[in-house]
Parts: sequence; C-alpha cells; structure tokens
Amino acid sequence: ILDNGCGIDPPVIDDVRDIEVKVESLLEEIAKKDMRIASEGLAVVTTALCSQRNFTAALSRIEKMVNLGCKPLPFSFNSVIKCLFEEGVIEDLGTLVSLIQEWGFVPDPDTYLIVVNELCKKNDRDDA
Repeated sequence: ILDNGCGIDPPVIDDVRDIEVKVESLLEEIAKKDMRIASEGLAVVTTALCSQRNFTAALSRIEKMVNLGCKPLPFSFNSVIKCLFEEGVIEDLGTLVSLIQEWGFVPDPDTYLIVVNELCKKNDRDDA
C-alpha cells in the first residue's frame, strides 16, 4: 500500500493503538484515488483481523469499503467466511448462504473449498 499509495504520504505511526485508525484513514484516501489498490489493502487488513479472530472488525472494514464504493476481493470475503466458521458464528449452510446473498458476493472455487472443509470439520457431511 505504501509503495503504491497514489502519492499519499503515509501517516507516521507513533503508537500501536493508532495503527487501525491510521490504516483505515489511509485506505479511505487511497479509495478516493484508486479502488483496486484500496481493495488489495482491504484484503490485507481483513485477513490480519481474521487471523486475530476479530471477525466483527473484519466485517466492519468490508462494510466500510463497500460504502466507499470499493468492491472487496473474494479473498477478503473468504477470510471472513473462514473466521466466522471457526468462531462458531455460522452454524449451518443456510446461515452462510444468507450472508453471501446479503453481501452480494459471488463465491469463487476457494470459497467452496473453505465451506466444504469447515463443514467437514463439524462432521456435517450432508451439507458438505
């Protein structure tokens, strides 16, 4: 993001607590100039939040970027879907289908692999 930040000076990060705020601000500025780069930055942020098991913040970032007119990458959605399964938020396939429809997300082959894998982990072979 910093290398391709569309001529935006990166903020100085003095405190770890400020990182989320400053990264979000930087992504907002980038989105005004280049949606593709903003989408890639969002994918990184979303994946990082999911790796911390913070699906609420990850969903919030996706929603914010959609509101800015940026289309999140399938990788972003896939990270969140996997996190939602791991945290037990998605109990069954119907819940997931509803979420995907609500987001307007078109699943890619990786999405199906994630879903089948997570359903198998829950011994839900019928839905898998």
